Amino acid sequence: MILPYNVQDIEKYGQGKAARLRVSGRRRKSMVLILLFLSCFAILGWLGYKASNPSWFNYKLSSKDINSNNSDTIIMTTTITTTIIHSPTPLADPVKTRVEALIRSHPLVVFSKTYCPYSKKAKAILNSFTYKTPYQIVEVDLREDASALKQALGELSERYTFPNIFLNGKSIGGAAEIEALHRQDQLASLLGSEGVII
Repeated sequence: MILPYNVQDIEKYGQGKAARLRVSGRRRKSMVLILLFLSCFAILGWLGYKASNPSWFNYKLSSKDINSNNSDTIIMTTTITTTIIHSPTPLADPVKTRVEALIRSHPLVVFSKTYCPYSKKAKAILNSFTYKTPYQIVEVDLREDASALKQALGELSERYTFPNIFLNGKSIGGAAEIEALHRQDQLASLLGSEGVII
């Protein structure tokens, strides 16, 4: 048995009509929530398009209200059509492109931060060798594009911490890895085999 909202509904409409009113009220609430959700989804899609333009969203909503037997019950059907068109190619990240070019053009590149004790330790270990050409140091914290540079390094090496040391285009780690290689007398042979030190 479906209970109505209150006793006044039973007295005014009778048992059957009051129960239908209760059900139709629930339907209205659920349809309002669904339409609110879909509206938010469409707005978020539009904002996503405006912010990054990775794809274009087209939403078409159509609703039909059907009244049956002059009752207060409203049945609403909603159709959603979504079209997603992907952009042909994403634009290249200029910072990432510059980092890749720097890594390719120099045999040994150290990305560090001036205040970082691990960066200082790694540079001290690397300074103990004699190089054929001086290695490149990029002090990330002194640059205006520091956050973009950190993101680009993370994408290239899957390492978001500093220092990040590249040897002939590949990340060989940071201070802990350099120190471990140095303690095991493998750093000199690695740098020598890559043709970096004399």
